[in-house]
Amino acid sequence: MNKDYYPEYIAAKQKLTRLQKAHDNLLKARRKELREYKLLIHKMRQEIHQLKGGSIEKCADIYDRIMDAYGVSEQELKSPIRDRNIVNVRHALFYYLRYTKNMNTNQIGALFNRDHSTVINACKNVNAWLDVPQVYREELQILNVINNEQNKGKNAD
Repeated sequence: MNKDYYPEYIAAKQKLTRLQKAHDNLLKARRKELREYKLLIHKMRQEIHQLKGGSIEKCADIYDRIMDAYGVSEQELKSPIRDRNIVNVRHALFYYLRYTKNMNTNQIGALFNRDHSTVINACKNVNAWLDVPQVYREELQILNVINNEQNKGKNAD
């Protein structure tokens, strides 16, 4: 190897490494901005939904009851966490909103940062719970808590 070439090679490689790091940092910054932008859009959609008379504020009462009964927060319900306890509560809530509050799957999905097909699948799972109540006793208890608390709220009004 030619000694004159070697320092130039090292310098070029170092420059390339610096440029790659700068490029990676730029990509990270853009991804972060994109996430913040999507979050802002989601919040604005929720505010528009509230202004149109949507049921987001009514869901806040349900979130409070679930937090009291199961210790699952609103953020956990809306997060991508796939812990079985959280998923069961989330599915029961989807079913409740779909068949008791007559919300469509797109509205429910928007509330929980989910696709409408996820809501459809969750409702099918809850229907399976209802078909075999002996097996899904614990899961059905979640649905009963949501329904009973809602009925108590109506009687208090």
